[in-house]
Amino acid sequence: MFLSVDSRATQRRKGKKPKKRFPLMQLESKFTDLWIRNTNIKIFPSRNVKDLRGYTDVSYLFVDEADHFENSVTNELLHAITRYEEKSNCTTIICSTPNRPDGLFESIEKDPNSKYHKIFLLVDIGLDKIFDRKEIDKKRLEPEFAREYEGKYLGKIGNVFPSILIDNTIKRYTDLKFDEIPIIH
Repeated sequence: MFLSVDSRATQRRKGKKPKKRFPLMQLESKFTDLWIRNTNIKIFPSRNVKDLRGYTDVSYLFVDEADHFENSVTNELLHAITRYEEKSNCTTIICSTPNRPDGLFESIEKDPNSKYHKIFLLVDIGLDKIFDRKEIDKKRLEPEFAREYEGKYLGKIGNVFPSILIDNTIKRYTDLKFDEIPIIH
């Protein structure tokens, strides 16, 4: 059995690829259950972690865009994953584009005792292998390039003040005491 937790938009986008290999396959609902060569595949395009619970004999658990779950459900997600690992001895794959710096992936990334084997598939590894150099040069101009291809988290640098202005201001006032900072009205 294969379980996947994913958004509906992502499932629709991914759903086009299997159609080419399996033209007779019908995906008739948001909860898809199909058999391919003695393998039962269940796909759950959901943000609700409770949809993930209650199955037996799970071989693989694939959670896509896991860093985009709300922080309020990440503990429940990790708990559900752990239960499957314990009762079914399943292989778990968690992947995602990075989201917020305080999210699930950063906590896994920074945990030196994490039970997860961490693999970072960034643009420098895949350049001229799975990424075309010319296409990447075009993509570098897009604002989301750092997140999508370099594994950078959202929100560390804004677009209101240039980074150099912020750095110079911090440097200028670092050694001053609080009461020595000029107040401009």
